[in-house]
Amino acid sequence: MVTQGNKDEPGTEEFFPVELDLTVIIQPLLDQGHNLKEIAVALRKTAYLAEMMAKIHGDFQ
Repeated sequence: MVTQGNKDEPGTEEFFPVELDLTVIIQPLLDQGHNLKEIAVALRKTAYLAEMMAKIHGDFQ
């Protein structure tokens, strides 16, 4: 599982206790023949878009 921030991690300003089980996303993509580099690029793009949407809606400080 990956946490969305860790209050003890250097550089982290906020702590979000929600955990995401990314294997639910990654494993099916691996099963379809995608490699980890492709998945990593897609996750980075998705994170960027989610951050921009949150900024537009005022959810991200």
